[in-house]
Amino acid sequence: MRYLTIFLVFIILSVGSLLFWLGNSRVSDFRAGHVAISEESTTSVMESIQRFIKERRRLVGVFTVTERAVIDDLLKDPENEDYHQALVDKLHLYFPDHFTYTFANQNAELLFDDFDGLLGDQCIHDIRKFYDTGEHHPRVHPNSEMYHFDIMVPLDTKAGEFIFFLSFEADMLTDILRNSSVPNHELILTTQVNNRKLIEVTTTGSRVHLDRNDFRMNSEEVGRILHAKKIRGTAWSINDLHVPHLFLEFNKQVYLANALIFLTFFIATLFWYKYAKNSDKARQKAEQHKTEFLSTVSHELRTPLTAIKGSVGIIAANLNNDLPDQALELSKLALTNTDRLIKIVNDLLDIQKIEAGKLELDIGETNLSDLVKQSVDTMTDYGKEFNVTYQVMDLLPNTIVKIDGNRFIQILHNLLSNATKYGKHNEIVEVSIIPYKNNVRVAVTDYGSGIPEEFQAKIFTKFSQSHSVNSEHARVRGTGLGLSIVKLLVEKMGGSIFFQSSSEGTTFFIDLKLVD
Repeated sequence: MRYLTIFLVFIILSVGSLLFWLGNSRVSDFRAGHVAISEESTTSVMESIQRFIKERRRLVGVFTVTERAVIDDLLKDPENEDYHQALVDKLHLYFPDHFTYTFANQNAELLFDDFDGLLGDQCIHDIRKFYDTGEHHPRVHPNSEMYHFDIMVPLDTKAGEFIFFLSFEADMLTDILRNSSVPNHELILTTQVNNRKLIEVTTTGSRVHLDRNDFRMNSEEVGRILHAKKIRGTAWSINDLHVPHLFLEFNKQVYLANALIFLTFFIATLFWYKYAKNSDKARQKAEQHKTEFLSTVSHELRTPLTAIKGSVGIIAANLNNDLPDQALELSKLALTNTDRLIKIVNDLLDIQKIEAGKLELDIGETNLSDLVKQSVDTMTDYGKEFNVTYQVMDLLPNTIVKIDGNRFIQILHNLLSNATKYGKHNEIVEVSIIPYKNNVRVAVTDYGSGIPEEFQAKIFTKFSQSHSVNSEHARVRGTGLGLSIVKLLVEKMGGSIFFQSSSEGTTFFIDLKLVD
């Protein structure tokens, strides 16, 4: 039961560890799946915005070429309102969603005043930077009327080099974010300001539509970013955030489900353990009762049987030849049955001692050939009862093994007795000693009908007897302990036993180690 307890603890810990590992794997796979989604989403948005800005620049450039006449008129007379209106009309045709426009000269100075206040300081700063470096990275500019981003292209005219500046509503970018959005994810366009991410546009529009006082992303929002990409050619980065508590809720579900599975398994294991423990107690109690019963029966039977054997033996000897033939036959039959009962009692005591680990062997170096001869000689009279002759084939003189001689004779008696009872009558039983793989092998062979195939697997099991014994042998069936004792004794002497059987006979082999 102690080993069962250790085994169950091991199983419980193993199942718990397995469930924990599976839970971690599911959580990890869930997060990895959403990270992969965010990578795909941010890549899609990045490419879309890059194409969008590039296309806007191309269209603005096309506009400056196709509408050069209108632009030239305005550049010649920037204060002329009619020229401004003509340009605005053209812009509405090309860019109905534009916000404002202007021109800057070679000194990065605006050619006309911004009376409406639509151009803020950041716009003017970008114009000057574009004039100095030729680079412009669009970003969202706040304005009381509209949050916007700018597109600038160089303009080369007869009057000189200029910069054409055109602003668009920032909410135009919202559609790009929405088209790439997936459930449980938020796409946010940001720019970097003083090492903080400033929100530019979300799927609900530019930051003016957000209900918050601080448009910089807080630490909780930054912690929810699964993936971010810098959008080349702009001041923006696209960020994919998972919705709040997405992973926390999934983790709770996974670990709660695994905990319920483990709890169910644990409770079932406890019930099974309790059942096994009760069964083991019942088995131990039954084994104890059986042992006590066998011990009592064996010892109580041995003494009177010995006395009966002595008395019947005297009668069977018929020293004065004054007994009738029938009485003499009955006394001999009583003596035979008494011997059989004593053997059964001895077998019960032996099996009990072996199983309890109390059987002590007198191991010593012994001449195996002498033991085999002695065993065969003492079994001669028994064989005569069945008209069976024992024939020693090979003996390998001076074969020394380390065994208990008396117990080995008991082993051979069992094998010879079985071969005699279940072999063919009026036949021979062969005994031989042969060398085998640097050891020695004892073989006992009979030429009977063999061991039934369905019985062979349990032939060394206690109390096992074949039910297919023919009528000729039915009268010699025993207790089913002999071969079980033989196997246990052989193994305790460091040897091994096996058999080969067919319809033409059976051979039992005992392998023993030679003494060097």
